[in-house]
Amino acid sequence: MNIIARIQTGLLFTAAKFIKVPVPETWTGAGSRGRIGSWCRSRGCRMALVITDKPVMKLGIAKKMFDSLKKEGIGWAVYDGVLPNPTVGMAREAVALGKAQGADAVIAVGGGSVMDCAKLVAAAMTSGKDPKKHVGKFRVWTKPLPLAAVPTTAGTGSEVSVGAVISDDVTHWKGLMITPAIVPRLAVLDGETMTGLPPHLTASTAFDALTHAVEAYIARNDDAVAERDAREAVSLINTHLMTAFKKGKDIKARDAMALAACKAALAFNRNSLGYCHAFGHRLTGFYDLPHGLAVGMFLPHVLEFSLDRVEGKLAKLAVACGLGSASEAAGALARKFVKRVFELYAVVKLPPKCDALKRSDYPQIIKEAFKEANATYAVPKYMSRRNAEALLDRIIAG
Repeated sequence: MNIIARIQTGLLFTAAKFIKVPVPETWTGAGSRGRIGSWCRSRGCRMALVITDKPVMKLGIAKKMFDSLKKEGIGWAVYDGVLPNPTVGMAREAVALGKAQGADAVIAVGGGSVMDCAKLVAAAMTSGKDPKKHVGKFRVWTKPLPLAAVPTTAGTGSEVSVGAVISDDVTHWKGLMITPAIVPRLAVLDGETMTGLPPHLTASTAFDALTHAVEAYIARNDDAVAERDAREAVSLINTHLMTAFKKGKDIKARDAMALAACKAALAFNRNSLGYCHAFGHRLTGFYDLPHGLAVGMFLPHVLEFSLDRVEGKLAKLAVACGLGSASEAAGALARKFVKRVFELYAVVKLPPKCDALKRSDYPQIIKEAFKEANATYAVPKYMSRRNAEALLDRIIAG
């Protein structure tokens, strides 16, 4: 199986080198969402479909953006029905609203769920197809409506990524929507949108970004640009996470975490993810565990499993985080980095185990995780079924 998987992912990444992945126009800095009206006007847009959720609307996070749309004479319609783990049904509702209002642009204001839903909506608005037809790999063949993404969490990096996670309303199966066509045209990294984020959400979304960066960095697919972005993301999170966690209104820390999430996503666009996401997706699908928490829970354990294959890379991350000097032995540095991940996870008070996880679910979880990881990701070291069972035992035991 490992040989077949290596050949399959090797061919996939060889082909990917010939696929141009767009990098969105990116705005940074507090208050930058207040310029979106001028962006819409510059593109000739007259009616924006705003995809968001009820908490964002209640907190008034989008007001500065709405003011900018009004100033530029841009109309808007709001779909705020997105919930954690967005579904095809939510996308259908948003598409119906957008078509009824004649929307010619989509603006996502929210976390990863909102941005993922908006990507599917932007594609379905122009294709004439049911949104479900676009879930999968390279299933968007028409140019989506222009999409601007304003993340309100520093985690998923969906504002620059080629992917979206969409659930089936009936089976609850989480499908991966992957294609360069759905990358937003504009990413607005505005730390002001994140200052009200509670500590536990700051922590879980940060671990989503950290997992993106680390998995991209240790991937078997070597890419200097991806490794640079991933390394910078890891360093930023190591430096600023605790400030953002303890002092939520610190704009410098929030801006840094937003940039880290963005860089981490740019890295996994090029280098893919790994077992943390493959198994984490199962915990969100089976037990509705928040995504960042699910993938972060696996991160240190997967690093321990992969240590003998990624020692040199983890040593470089340790140096980038100031945990040691390049003159130290690679093995010692790598272990320092893994220890730091364990420490960070504990200090931000994330739960070390999943109480809902059942051993009776192991066979299906492992089957689905292997299907995702071994056929899609350039993991540095393949797991056996016994390895996977031991990994899940760690998540039960904590």
